[in-house]
Amino acid sequence: MEKEIHKMALYYILNNINIPYLGLSKGKMGLSLFYFHYSMHTHNSVYEQFAYELLNDIIEDINDEMPISFSSGICGIGWGIEYLAHYGFLKENTDEILNEMDLQVMLYDSTRFTNYSLYDGLEGIICYVLSRILSTRQVGSSHSFDFNYINNLYKTCKQIPKTEQEQCIGIFINWFEQQQISYSFNTILNQIYSIYLKEVNYKNNWQKYLVRLANNQLANL
Repeated sequence: MEKEIHKMALYYILNNINIPYLGLSKGKMGLSLFYFHYSMHTHNSVYEQFAYELLNDIIEDINDEMPISFSSGICGIGWGIEYLAHYGFLKENTDEILNEMDLQVMLYDSTRFTNYSLYDGLEGIICYVLSRILSTRQVGSSHSFDFNYINNLYKTCKQIPKTEQEQCIGIFINWFEQQQISYSFNTILNQIYSIYLKEVNYKNNWQKYLVRLANNQLANL
């Protein structure tokens, strides 16, 4: 597997591949996670440099017309940035990067969601909101989600039958009611890519290698 991962890592760097998507499941955000993990795996800063280049491209190109979804939209991108900060890949203040995204997310009326999935539904929004609530931040810095938005989100989640509640929806309800939270970034990473990998037919892709690298490295943290 080592040779396959190395070949994949070199492929995007040496061939200057145009990646048309920004999102988490098949775009620059997910690929950036792969290169950060591969840099840790190889102790090679070249891969970290490329990961930062991808991240800068995302921040420059993100716009108001992007979907909100976790798989390909702003929630997944924002979650990916919090993921990098949570595991120490990113040292910057995520509030400075993500407050505009928070405001974009709040423009969507959560009460109108009928899709509760992680991939492109309410669960994905909740995953992002939880990552922002959990974020380690400097004194005086905060996320942009106001009480009314959080309260409406809670009411929406409570109306969902328990049989239809995904993991993060349940975690969010528990946090709102009891101020207790148990949230695993790596579990979410595994979930989103297990969904994606079921949809594609080819065996060699960076998504598969990202999951393997992350599971091996994060188990030792």
